[in-house]
Order: sequence, then C-alpha cells, then structure tokens
Amino acid sequence: PLPGKDARKKIIDIHTKGMNLHKDVNVDKILEKTEGMTGADLKSICLEAGMHALCDNANKIQHKHFERAVVKVVASRTPVDPEAENARKMFN
Repeated sequence: PLPGKDARKKIIDIHTKGMNLHKDVNVDKILEKTEGMTGADLKSICLEAGMHALCDNANKIQHKHFERAVVKVVASRTPVDPEAENARKMFN
C-alpha cells in the first residue's frame, strides 16, 4: 500500500535529516503534492531538492527546490504511451 500522510511525513523527515533546510520549507505543502507517491518517490524528491540547491549555489535547501523536485519526479512517473514506446524501441 502507498504511504498515507503521516507515513509520508516520516519518510520525508528521514530523508531530510542532516540536510540544511531553509526555514521557508513547508512540509505540509509538500505532503499535499505527494499524495499517491511511494517511499522511493519521496526519497527521490528529497535528493533532487538537494541537487537543485547545489545547482543554485544555495547554502540551504529552500521550498522552491522541493517544488522543482516534485515536478521532476512527477514527470518521471507519468505513464508512457505504449505505442510511442514501441515505436521508439523499433527505431533505436
């Protein structure tokens, strides 16, 4: 089963422990946008937020970094059109 809100909060807490988070990080907003995601998705979001902060040369991970990370992880979860995938495989 997919983690509920409380479980997602715990997962995010685990994966952000030791990260230098800015005070503007709003975990409740992150939780709203991550309903239906797996623990692996949440871990990816935390890691990706850190990568966005590094790219911005930021000293702390800000909420905007989490927002970008959520967008990227959601995009990676979007189902691929099977016909397009078959065509890609045929021509690659």
